[in-house]
Amino acid sequence: MKYCFIFTLLILIFLRQSAVAQCTLPKPSVVTVIKITSCDATITWTAVPDAAYYKVRYRFRNISGWTMVNTQITGTTYTFTNLVGDSAYKFGVASFCSDGSGSQYKNAQKTTPLVTVPDSLKTTEVAGTTVSFSWIEHCPVSSYNFRYHITATHPWTVLRNINTTSFVVNNLLTNTSYDFQVQAQSGIDTSKWTKSLRVNSGDTIVAPPQGQTVSSLKPNMVIFVLDDGRYDPYIPAGGPAWFNTPSINRLASEGINFVYSFPTTSQCAPSRVSIYSGLYASHHGAIDNITRQYDGIPLVQKILQDAGYYTGFVGKYGQFQGDPKGFDWWATSDGNIFNDPPYKINGKDTSINGHITDVYQNLAITFLNRVPAGQKFCLMFFTRIPHAPTLSRSQDMSLFTNETMPFPDNFYRYTENYPSYLYSSGHNWTLEENQTDSAKLADFQCLYGAEVNMTAIMNWLTTKGTLDSTLIIFTSDNGYLSGEHKLKAKQLALEESIRVPMFIRYPAWFTPGVVNTSLMTFNVDIAPTLLDAAGIPDTFGMDGSSLNQLYKGNISRKYFYYQFAGDGPTPALRAVRSNEYIYIKTYCTEITEEFYDLVNDPKENTNQINNTTFSSTIASYRTVLDSIKNALGDNNPGLLDCNLSNPKLTREENEEDQAYNLKNLEVYPNPASEYFIVNFNDEVREDISITISNLLNEVVYFKKMPETNSFKLIVKAEWEAGLYMVSVKKGNQYFTRKFTLQ
Repeated sequence: MKYCFIFTLLILIFLRQSAVAQCTLPKPSVVTVIKITSCDATITWTAVPDAAYYKVRYRFRNISGWTMVNTQITGTTYTFTNLVGDSAYKFGVASFCSDGSGSQYKNAQKTTPLVTVPDSLKTTEVAGTTVSFSWIEHCPVSSYNFRYHITATHPWTVLRNINTTSFVVNNLLTNTSYDFQVQAQSGIDTSKWTKSLRVNSGDTIVAPPQGQTVSSLKPNMVIFVLDDGRYDPYIPAGGPAWFNTPSINRLASEGINFVYSFPTTSQCAPSRVSIYSGLYASHHGAIDNITRQYDGIPLVQKILQDAGYYTGFVGKYGQFQGDPKGFDWWATSDGNIFNDPPYKINGKDTSINGHITDVYQNLAITFLNRVPAGQKFCLMFFTRIPHAPTLSRSQDMSLFTNETMPFPDNFYRYTENYPSYLYSSGHNWTLEENQTDSAKLADFQCLYGAEVNMTAIMNWLTTKGTLDSTLIIFTSDNGYLSGEHKLKAKQLALEESIRVPMFIRYPAWFTPGVVNTSLMTFNVDIAPTLLDAAGIPDTFGMDGSSLNQLYKGNISRKYFYYQFAGDGPTPALRAVRSNEYIYIKTYCTEITEEFYDLVNDPKENTNQINNTTFSSTIASYRTVLDSIKNALGDNNPGLLDCNLSNPKLTREENEEDQAYNLKNLEVYPNPASEYFIVNFNDEVREDISITISNLLNEVVYFKKMPETNSFKLIVKAEWEAGLYMVSVKKGNQYFTRKFTLQ
């Protein structure tokens, strides 16, 4: 009996100790549904420290009883499948310890749409009177409807009961701009229409017969791209007078300097694929340095090659993008290595000794000497200069050693209203002032190699008598922070990270010495610019525009849209910039925003997000960002655990008055949902036209009314949520109103 008592006591002590030792965890603080369709939903949640894994569950919102997913999830995202359309769901996540003990569930709820909008509408072939399309079926549907019209006209031609995910539209007018949309149908129910895909029907592009080349009136092309080369080292961009780069400076002095130029994603692979494709990263698929571009997207080098250009590539093509595509001759090196890196030439591994400044130059000249006589060429020279670990040629290491390096006047950390991740995510600049000077000296010495290369290329063109008939573009894939606000690297939406040089020499388009400060140009504009120069219509759905057409005023834009998918501890970003302001949204678990007055604070020293002076302007920029984001079909990224550090509120009188003095024109309700009314009154009868467009200048509605002075229109809004502009043209007068569609 005595031993039984002792044994029982020991068991109780053991169980009590086990219970005490059992770990406890909080539930995730935030659960977000980041994508919802009629058949699946993707959720993300904040990581719980010390959690070994997570479990998820779901149920109909109004029906008790959860469906448990018996999977131990180690990440912070999960996709629920086999859902039912037009149903309200609850989704839950709980954190678990390695011993199987878990937290309570944190829930989120969302309603699935009745029918899911088709994905990725794109052209597959353009042939003048016919255009071929394809799209992706995300959730099962019974059929599709397709509609189109000539841009800026109404109504639509609708084609119904399409049972495949591809379609050919016939009997189009040649060389005419059309808008195309597709919607899914399930029984009698339909999805929303996709956003418009604008395509010029063009003429059939036929490769020249054997032995013939493109017209002699078309230019040769050289696209010279730095690697992490920020905008301001060069004299035409405000660089120091001692940085002697006469050949690069000559491009600006004998051509045009677009002062404000930006990559749509400031990261190597996404930016480079945007240059090749003319697409935002969310459209071409290479959203970061480890994601490959989508198969089958049109690449400008291949388009030029098919049109008779002899195409070549030298340098760094892009991480995880495979071998260069669409080139007759190419050479690449691996790794951020300046001396003796491994090379691959036309698919063959090759060893070449020397610094890339010299080797890349020799490879470029090799390509140029291989161009068949009389054939036009396009050379993409994508150097690794000055990407870290920055290393110049040995003979250049004595350059500029006695010069005073340009030093940032904001060499200090943000102290209020700044994103919490800035100084803990790999962006913290740890060098002191003398070390910063040394780093900048190394950059300038390395950058001088680009001058050596440009000189060699321009000398070759001059010798051949083709300099003036060659379109030369000099730019960079990304910018780079080098101590501003004690920050480093790229990715961030701050000016030094997202601004690059853009010098273009082509006498047929640009008179010498033009300095343009009114336009904002993007890396997605490069591919359409090359097509324009070659006389090839952009029938490929590119997001950018020809820089020549922008400069001539044939295309207008007010905003730059920036996207970054996130990388490790750096969260995803979206930003919208004008010539006056930039608004930055960081995808944190708490609201984290930045807003800078670029006119009065071009160095972005003060985040005005909590300054009531700018409240109405900030609200409008939020709407602009959401509108462009929706128009591009850009999905919401996942969230990281971050916030706005040391928030400070500044209360001042609001000087921002954006009211429009337009008593003639009313648009209501504003914001609107399915329908809205356009009401116009005037005294004189004249021809009137009404145009409604989104912030990408895409026309979504057009109507003409002859000889009238007033009207009231009830308009059905079949477009994505966002900010729109109603413009009424009456005779020679214009009346405009902005309105928001929810």
